[in-house]
Amino acid sequence: MSDYVVRGIAYDNQVRFFAVSSTETVEEARRLHETSPEITMIMSDMLSAGIMMGNMLKNEKDSVTLRINCEGPAEAVIVSADSKGGVRGVPANPKVSFPKLPDGRVDLSLAIVGGNLNVIKD
Repeated sequence: MSDYVVRGIAYDNQVRFFAVSSTETVEEARRLHETSPEITMIMSDMLSAGIMMGNMLKNEKDSVTLRINCEGPAEAVIVSADSKGGVRGVPANPKVSFPKLPDGRVDLSLAIVGGNLNVIKD
């Protein structure tokens, strides 16, 4: 099954919602950048957010760029998306890995600690 976006409005146009399936896109990014599982999870969130934000663009030639800069081991992740569903992303440190929590989960906040998110509409 290929990736897709579902969008809609509800409650007399008071609520807008989006849902994204980006499994194939994330897998392609993981393969191309040979990312660790932790960076793959961050890329998944960033790519999906880029797809949703790009889908909100009104002008066909517009694009949106999302960039996380941080003091954590991930360092930075940049994603660019267009209004047609095209998206690409690049992690600054694709192979970073860190210990799991005692219960086996991964705390992604450790990778992006001290960070900020910039969003630029082009």
